[in-house]
Amino acid sequence: MEGALEVVLDALECKTPARIPSLCLGADWDFMERYIAEIGFTFEEFQQFKKDGLPWLCPAIIPLSVKLGVDLTWIPISGPLTWLDHLNLPAESNGGLFKVVTRFSTYQPPVGCEKHLIPHWWWLKEGLTTKEAIEEHIKKDLKYSPKSFKKYKKLIETCEKKYNLVLSIGLTGPWEFLHFGIGFSNIAKFWRKDRKFLHEVNDYFCNIALDGMKNLVKIAQPKVVMIGDDYGFNSGLQMSLEMWRSLVKPTLSEHVGIIHEAGAKCLLHSCGNIEVLFDELVEIGLDGVESLKPFNNDLPQIKKKYGDKIALLGTIDDTNLLKHGTPEEVKSSVKKSIDSLGPHGYIPGATNFLLDQTVQNILAMHEAINEYKIR
Repeated sequence: MEGALEVVLDALECKTPARIPSLCLGADWDFMERYIAEIGFTFEEFQQFKKDGLPWLCPAIIPLSVKLGVDLTWIPISGPLTWLDHLNLPAESNGGLFKVVTRFSTYQPPVGCEKHLIPHWWWLKEGLTTKEAIEEHIKKDLKYSPKSFKKYKKLIETCEKKYNLVLSIGLTGPWEFLHFGIGFSNIAKFWRKDRKFLHEVNDYFCNIALDGMKNLVKIAQPKVVMIGDDYGFNSGLQMSLEMWRSLVKPTLSEHVGIIHEAGAKCLLHSCGNIEVLFDELVEIGLDGVESLKPFNNDLPQIKKKYGDKIALLGTIDDTNLLKHGTPEEVKSSVKKSIDSLGPHGYIPGATNFLLDQTVQNILAMHEAINEYKIR
C-alpha cells in the first residue's frame, strides 16, 4: 500500500494519488465508549499505544485513527492558560472558560448493566466581557511555551514511521481566538462603536498565535498543519465579509506564510457555509479546506471552480448520513462523493469529530474509501 504521507501530500497538491487517502479528526468519549464496546482494543494494543505516547485524551484519539486505518488525523493545541483576575478563575486565552462535567452516554449497555457517566468538556462562556477587563487582560505578555511543542516532534515521527499515519498539528485561528475571548456581542459592539480598540484586541490575540505558530513549525516540524477556525453557520458566515477581511484574513495569510516557509502544508478546519470565502482562501495560498458539510456547501460547484487550486477534505456528512443512514447508504454516498470530488485534490472523512454516529457507519465509510479503485 502506498504510504500515507505520499498520498496525503499528492492530494494536497491537487494531484491524483495512488489511492484515495482518508481523514479522521478524532472522537469524544461517547463514540469511544461505543467503539470499545463493539470493536475494542486489545490489552497488547493498549500497552503499545501507551508506550509509544499516543494520546487517548478526547478529542485527539490517535489510537482510534490507527485502528480505523486512516491516513490523516488532527491534534489541536490549546492556547496559553491564563488567570482572569476579574473572575478569579483560570481560562484558555483562545477558548474562554471551560469546565469538566459528566453526562450519561448514548451507549446502551447490556441488559442488567446500569448506564454510567462519562467525562465531557463544557464551554461556559467567554472570559472577557467588559472593556475594562479586556484592557487589563491585553497588558499581559501571554505566549505559547516553546517547551509545549517539543513532544509533538517525536509523536509526528512515531505516527508516520510506525503507524503510517500523518499527524496534523493545529493552533486556533484568529476568529476563534477573538470571539472565544471577548464574545460575539463585544465584537459587534466594538465593530460599530470602537473599531480601533477592536483591532488592538485582535492584534493582541493574533500576535500570540503567530508567535506560537513560528515555534510550532520550528520545534515540532510538522509536514501538515491544520488551523481550527469556524467561520460559518449553516446559512452563511458568522460575520460580514468586510469583517472577515479586516479581522481574520491578514493573520490567516501570515499563518500560511509561516507554514509554507517551513516546508509544510497548511489546512483550514472551518465548519458551516463558507463558499463565499473560497476565492480568498485560494488567494492566500491555503493547501486545503476541511469540514465542508454537503448540505450547506455546493461541493460540486466548489470542486469545478477550485479543484485544481485547493484540496477539499471531509465532506462526508456526520450529522445525518453517518448517524441515521445504513452502512449500505453510507458506502453508496462515499462512492458518489469520490466520483464527484476526486480523485485528485480530495481527502474524504467525517465532517467533524466522531460524536453520536454509529460505529458501523464509520467503519462502512472507511471501507468504502479503501475499496475505491482509481481508474
